[in-house]
Amino acid sequence: MARSPAELLHPGRPLTLAGVADGAAALVVADLARAIAARADAPKTSVVVVCRDAPRMGELSRALEFFAPEIPVLEFPAWDCLPYDRVSPHPSAVAQRMLALSRLARSKGRGPSILLTTVNAALQRVPPRDLVAGQSLSAAPGNVLDMDGIVRWLALNGFNRASTVRDPGEYAVRGGIIDLFAPGMDLEAALTSLLDECRRAGGTFDVYFMDRAEPVEDSRAALPESEPGGLEEATTAPMAAEIDRDESEVRAAIQRVFDQLKSGQYEAVYDGLPSSTRARITKDRFVSALRRTQNLYQLDRIEIGAIRVSGNIAVADTTMYAHLGKPFDTDGKLVVQQYLISEVYGRWAVATGNKVVIAKFLNANPSFARKFPIKKPRAFINRDGAWIEIPFGQRGQ
Repeated sequence: MARSPAELLHPGRPLTLAGVADGAAALVVADLARAIAARADAPKTSVVVVCRDAPRMGELSRALEFFAPEIPVLEFPAWDCLPYDRVSPHPSAVAQRMLALSRLARSKGRGPSILLTTVNAALQRVPPRDLVAGQSLSAAPGNVLDMDGIVRWLALNGFNRASTVRDPGEYAVRGGIIDLFAPGMDLEAALTSLLDECRRAGGTFDVYFMDRAEPVEDSRAALPESEPGGLEEATTAPMAAEIDRDESEVRAAIQRVFDQLKSGQYEAVYDGLPSSTRARITKDRFVSALRRTQNLYQLDRIEIGAIRVSGNIAVADTTMYAHLGKPFDTDGKLVVQQYLISEVYGRWAVATGNKVVIAKFLNANPSFARKFPIKKPRAFINRDGAWIEIPFGQRGQ
């Protein structure tokens, strides 16, 4: 009576199967996976197949899909470059590796499963299981996720911020929406903020497939776009670089607008406003309003203090100094909490004064809104060397 090869498998003892016809390897591997999974002490992964190279792994994967479509098959490829090479691994290879590692780290071991890999891939070091499991972001209907936390996670794990998402590993922030194309996702997904629930729960997101415009009913795990090495390196450098870059861009945007106001370049100021602000007021009306105030003050300088950035909204503490005309005829300063929004990656627009636009972005990020609510500017005049606060908008006595 013929015996199943699975009955001859024992830990620590090699088993050689000879005479397997070309194309029949998938049948043998599938039968082994089913038999091993049926054991009382079945491992989480039934069978690990080490192929000689990537083409062989691809052939076996396609054959298993035909002969055993009910068995989950994971592919763990090798890097497509040499270690310490000047060229980084292709994003698709890294994405496939992180998908396999994440699913292995979270595997429950229910039913047969097969892992396909290659000799080169098996020889390469991988991150610890706990680190891989902790670096995944799970998104499902009803999950409570903080907008700022999602953006930090994306920057931390090697995703590239773009104005329009086209390739795996890219994300974009558009108001209360995060477009995300994560490794392992066949389609671009969007994390859409539900504003009314955000006010109650602090940031609830639903997952949508962009090309179908319908909710995803099951959970989706966003995986890191890069393979983390040490935890210290993975959690510090990328985030610090992203924060420093955003703060530098915000500071430059504020200074640019101030310089344009000081030199009377009001048309340039208008062109740099958020699109939603420009839709509410014409350029002629905006420029005319500023020109009517030209003789009331002469701008001197601006001091830019602390800057806080969260996704596509930023707030900065500023103090603008000017010499005031009649009836004051003295120095004055205006303490303003500036709000900036990023509608296009790398381009920050000053939205201070447009409460409708600011409120829209703050509603999409309730945790940030609680920390930095809209504040009214404070005006001061210099009298005998002392700064005296006056009601903002008052023209003097």
